[in-house]
Amino acid sequence: GATPDIILLLSRIAPMMPLPRWAPIVLLAIMATTPTITTSQGPSATAQSELRDTVSLYTTDLSALNRRWTVAYAAARRERFRAFQKEWQGRLARIDFDRLGQEGRIDYVLLNTRLTAELDRLTREEQLATDMGPYVPFAPIITEFEEARRRFNPIDPQSSGATLAAMAKQIDSLTRVVRARANATIGRPERIVGLRTVAYLDDLQRTLRDWHRFYAG
Repeated sequence: GATPDIILLLSRIAPMMPLPRWAPIVLLAIMATTPTITTSQGPSATAQSELRDTVSLYTTDLSALNRRWTVAYAAARRERFRAFQKEWQGRLARIDFDRLGQEGRIDYVLLNTRLTAELDRLTREEQLATDMGPYVPFAPIITEFEEARRRFNPIDPQSSGATLAAMAKQIDSLTRVVRARANATIGRPERIVGLRTVAYLDDLQRTLRDWHRFYAG
């Protein structure tokens, strides 16, 4: 029956993405309306998704992007990932869903859901970055240091040193402001942003440390 089949299929595709709660219902509907391929070895014994290679390529390309763009909340990273997800939406839209088999349709729905979810996540990330902006106005400096390194741009030691000195003064000034508010009443939304910013600061510190080690040898 369809129920054992759907369990097997869910276990196969689970590593691809977290499934929404309604996903099993959609997948069951697909299976109910797609003819079963019968072979000498039984129903669907040799059936394979027509989108198997497509999904594999998407996963490979996404992994490559994650290796290239490593700085969290960076605007350039966000725009590159947004362009990537939209490009894949266009690729998927050019596939004729009605001509796909059962497993192909399942992969189509899952990949389409993944693309939509990733775009939504990027929108949320942009809002989070905006919320944290006042607390880390120096973040774009660190991000640009790292991106310039990855572009193999030549480094100007004097200019970089002056930029780092100015950033240190800015951080000292922000620290005094934060400490002055230590006894102030802080609402829950602002407290949540503050906790998220602490984690972001850890990422920025690690990025700056890696940048320094690269040039310091």
